Amino acid sequence: MLVQYCLDGQDIETLKEAAACQYGNYGDLSLKMRYASTRWAKVTAQTVDRPGLLTIHVAPHLLQEVEIYDGQTGAGLAGPIGTQYPYSSEHGLLAGYTFAFDLDTAGQHTFYVRMVTYGLPYSFVEASLDPVTAQEQNQQIGLGIHLGVLGLLTLISTTVYIATRSRIMGVFALNILSLLLSILLGSGLMYVYLWPNSPGFNEWLFTTLFYLKPALWVLLAQTFLLPYQTPNWYRPACNIAYVVVLLMLGLSWLGHKEISNWLMLVFGVTLIPLMQLVAIRETSDIRALYRRILMLGYGLGALVMWIGLLITLYPSDNPRLPIQLSRLVDYVNPIVLLALVMFHYRETVTQLAVAEEENLTMRLGLEFEQRLREERKLMIDMLTHELKNPLASISMAMGSLSNAFKDSDSPVKRRLKNIDQSVRSMDLVLERCNLMNQLDHSALPFSPETVNLRNVMSNIIERFAEGDRVSLHFSGSDTFATDPQFFQMMVSNLIENALKYSAPNSEIKVSMTQSATNETSRLVIEVKNQIGSHGFPDKAQVFARFYRHPSARDKAGSGVGLYLVKALTKLLNGRITYEHDTEHVVFRIELPETTSDA
Repeated sequence: MLVQYCLDGQDIETLKEAAACQYGNYGDLSLKMRYASTRWAKVTAQTVDRPGLLTIHVAPHLLQEVEIYDGQTGAGLAGPIGTQYPYSSEHGLLAGYTFAFDLDTAGQHTFYVRMVTYGLPYSFVEASLDPVTAQEQNQQIGLGIHLGVLGLLTLISTTVYIATRSRIMGVFALNILSLLLSILLGSGLMYVYLWPNSPGFNEWLFTTLFYLKPALWVLLAQTFLLPYQTPNWYRPACNIAYVVVLLMLGLSWLGHKEISNWLMLVFGVTLIPLMQLVAIRETSDIRALYRRILMLGYGLGALVMWIGLLITLYPSDNPRLPIQLSRLVDYVNPIVLLALVMFHYRETVTQLAVAEEENLTMRLGLEFEQRLREERKLMIDMLTHELKNPLASISMAMGSLSNAFKDSDSPVKRRLKNIDQSVRSMDLVLERCNLMNQLDHSALPFSPETVNLRNVMSNIIERFAEGDRVSLHFSGSDTFATDPQFFQMMVSNLIENALKYSAPNSEIKVSMTQSATNETSRLVIEVKNQIGSHGFPDKAQVFARFYRHPSARDKAGSGVGLYLVKALTKLLNGRITYEHDTEHVVFRIELPETTSDA
């Protein structure tokens, strides 16, 4: 039994031209001949003593037209059949067409097989003197097992999706269902049993599913990467991939299958998988192990498809090798997809466990912080209650003693004055701690009203013994709507901080600039002082609670002044910044104007 193929690189339409053609093995076919729309094969059978039954099998199923001629008489023995014709008895159930001929006489018999392709560079002929070979039986069993496994996977994944509404399981079910339908359509099973009189619909549906495969893989990759921060270019690239798939579908429906096939080769199995691999690699917040698993799965799928295409485009002497490799691809892809889905679920469980642990840690931290706040509030309330009355008594006694001494320069009077200043400092510390407690518990009432900036600033500066060091600069309106108590607290703390830590006798510059927009007015308060001997504070900690510069321990203070300024600024929907250079320190507050309706 000998099967050979016409090696002429041109379309041959007549039997006479086919008989004159040069024939050779399947592996000798040129690329041009494999893309010819009409191909010829010659079958030579030799019988010696007895008649025989010749079986000719032509594959694949998606051939538009198949005819068989007697090489001696030139008579047509079978056909035309194919995807352009309704179902007939010659349609085999294993991805092709089967013809049986009785060889009544001994000797050499020659048959010519004419095949009109579907735009794919693949078709072959097999011949045997046995009605059904063991190889064909094994192939039928393999196909049945393959369809059974895919059907079971489709059923399980669809059931899980309906029960859980998991997006990843839904996309996985779509991929497996597409693969199952492609095999049923490509083998001719659905054509035979569901629509035997509609070959065009079978061809159209198979084409659609074939070109949809890259889109389904892109959709699956997007679903895998959905919880992560993908590169900015990834989503537009996926949209371009979907557009290319639609273009391939449109061209194939219009009859330009060769163009669609090349687009499939360039984009479907080359650029699109490469794009997915690069996107997985550049996704920043994905775990290293999960990244490697995804890249391995997509790389393996693309590699297997590429090998299948290469075997189809550059065949060996075994014409069934592309079908066998295609079957292997159809086995590998579901396994790869299933492995990716299972690992995705494992990764999801791991992330949930980590998130639960972080939530527990955060909840315990919040509870601990709340308990600390309550304990601090209780302690400060106790200190305030226990110290306020003694401090008030000491202050009254100091006033009485001070009035008893007429000489203001006497040592006793100076000591009494120092004691009075210490009492006032202690009272101020208590007031700040109490204010900090109120801010922590959101217990400060907010009462905006219009204030006169010049008057308020004059009253604030008069409270400081070194108030003459402060210079005021105003720009814009003298009035501003805000909470006067909060405003005085913020500005007083900034000026006190500047007087305390600036160079001795240096100037403290305070500027207030008010600007109006179409919507509201804004006030910018800037306090600038020369850097003292203690240096400048740490920018990262300057507004932290109880922060004090290491070299400023000799100065009296509680370390909560600037913390209160920032908290009050935030309460007024404002913003505070701190800057410094080699000579000066600058604190800048920006406040929006607040009305009583706000």
